[in-house]
Formats: sequence, C-alpha cells, structure tokens
Amino acid sequence: LSAVPVPDDLAATEGKVSSDKDLTAEEAAALGYPDGGGTFMMIKPGTQKMDGRMLLNYARFRHDDEGDYGRVKRQQQVLETVMSKMKNPLSLFTASSALGTTRAVTMTNIPNSFFLTKGITALLDMKNGIKSTTIPANNDWVNAYDMYGGLGLSIDMTKYKAKAQELLGQ
Repeated sequence: LSAVPVPDDLAATEGKVSSDKDLTAEEAAALGYPDGGGTFMMIKPGTQKMDGRMLLNYARFRHDDEGDYGRVKRQQQVLETVMSKMKNPLSLFTASSALGTTRAVTMTNIPNSFFLTKGITALLDMKNGIKSTTIPANNDWVNAYDMYGGLGLSIDMTKYKAKAQELLGQ
C-alpha cells in the first residue's frame, strides 16, 4: 500500500489537507470500516515526522492485523517517543509542548495531581531508561463470552488492579 486510510475525527475542527480523502459509507465499508464514511487521513508507511493531528490518528487507528493490540503498541510508541524527546535538554521546550498536546488529546481518569507528583520523579528517573508494561499482558487472558453471547477477554481483575497499584506506587 502507498498509504493507509485512517478515520479522521479531527478533520472538522483541525481542517483538511490535500492528501485527505472523503469516502462514502460503501467505500469505507469495503475497506473494513462498517461505521460509515467520512474524512480519512492517508498515512504512508514508514518513518516520518507527524503533526499533532496525524499523530493522534496514528495512535488511535485500530484496523490493522493486530487490532487493539496494534493500537496499544502504537500508543506506547508515541509516548516513548515523546518521553525520549524530553531526555534531551535542547528539545525540552518542544517536548514539553508535545507532552502538553498529548495530555490535552488524551482522555484519562488519572488526576493532574498524579502527573505533577509522580511525573517529576519519572522524568528525573528517565536517565535509567523507559520501562513499559502492558496490562493485561500477552497470553495473560483467555477469550470468553459474556452473558449476552458477546466475545470478550476474561482477565483476573484482582491481579491487574494490584499490578496497576504497584506501577503507580500506591
């Protein structure tokens, strides 16, 4: 493929670029997007410099061969890249701006006070490298059906709650 079509929820507010494509519901469905047509950002494979709009669409994209796991890997890649940029004092202004943008477009229930108290320690500890953990980890879950017959993941929530608390230092 010369470019991968990625749904672009921000096109209406951030504006379109010449490489964007407007797809009908039928064209989108043929590409595996059953939710209908709209504006799709065309992201080329390979290493490239991305603006905030492209970065967000890249991180949110889930229609690859790995589905949600591919999306999680891309989100981790984005955060690792932002964090690695912050390690270089010469790019601190750019990196802090990128971190602010990342925080602004990220929905989480983690309070800002956590980022202020734990984030500074994490930034100072980055000289020791960046550690990454995925919960649930690969092969730590089984496919299961819910009471309505829908397929989902069955995971040990007590185990993962304890792991999350350990990672967050609580």
